[in-house]
Amino acid sequence: MGKLTVLILIILSLIMMFNDNKKQLETQNYQETVANDNKIKLEKLNYHGTVAKAKVNADNLNIRLKPTVNSLKVGKLNKGDEVTIKGYSDYKDTIDDFEGYWLKINVERNDLIEEYASDDYNYSWYGWVFSKYIDIDPAIEVSKISVKKFYPGEKFATVDLEIDRKGEKSISNVYATKFKNQQSYYFSWSDYEKDFMFCDPVGTYKFNPETYEITHITDMGGWFDESAGCYISDDDKYFFKDYGTSPGVRGLVIYDIETNKCLFKGQHFGLEYDGNSIVVVEKKNRYGESYCSQETLERSEEYEQTLQPGDLESRSIVVRYKLNLDDFSTEFLDCTTVFEQ
Repeated sequence: MGKLTVLILIILSLIMMFNDNKKQLETQNYQETVANDNKIKLEKLNYHGTVAKAKVNADNLNIRLKPTVNSLKVGKLNKGDEVTIKGYSDYKDTIDDFEGYWLKINVERNDLIEEYASDDYNYSWYGWVFSKYIDIDPAIEVSKISVKKFYPGEKFATVDLEIDRKGEKSISNVYATKFKNQQSYYFSWSDYEKDFMFCDPVGTYKFNPETYEITHITDMGGWFDESAGCYISDDDKYFFKDYGTSPGVRGLVIYDIETNKCLFKGQHFGLEYDGNSIVVVEKKNRYGESYCSQETLERSEEYEQTLQPGDLESRSIVVRYKLNLDDFSTEFLDCTTVFEQ
């Protein structure tokens, strides 16, 4: 390796160290400013962002499913209860002559909320409360986020987000996803991201790579990385969560964006989406029947008769169905086999 190459590598390393230290200092300065409120306690999550602990200052406070007074009530809080704040709404509301934000909080699983969207890690459910009724400084403003750079990729893109917290700016790189024929990408900003702060606008955004415009689509979000992501239908009506690390059959959950209600839980193989339907799969696991319908069992047995000895070594039969997104009816497509790790 030549001296010039070594010198260049040293300079690049110093630049990266400077940028990392600068980001850490900006975050630390903002955290210290917020913490001086003395009403909240900041908590840095392992491998994730920073949430806040605060006390409720009113009795019989309703927890709403979404950040609006018209949303479903999913719980109650009383004065002195402590809540974990996981994000802000991206807009202000006026309730009882008070202008403030809605705050996303953890909610214990209960019969009212379990059929709706939950956060990925620990399968924790969440709801929203209005900031007037939480002991938190009303001067804390929701952060502003924008896209500074876009890096297209074969399967996933990445974007550099600029987070502006009352003048303290930092850059964070996040994954963005889309279905094959879509023009816009989607990314999530939530406490899954290590640079996230509790007062950031939480949820999933649409990003236009031509104009760099971002639009907040839903308060739902999820873990975005090189092995999993979230997707939005062309009409912004449905929210799709892709689960798993395997290149084969993976989990799929579909939510209604207007209500956050779960409409489908199942599996997919390849995220084949045409705007009106998406291909889902069921399989008879090679080690036995695995949570599949009677139709899948019968079609699997029929298909197995057409295979040659050894065809199912390290493979499973998959039955593909077209899931109609208008009424969530299914239509049989075909059978195939997939490799099982």
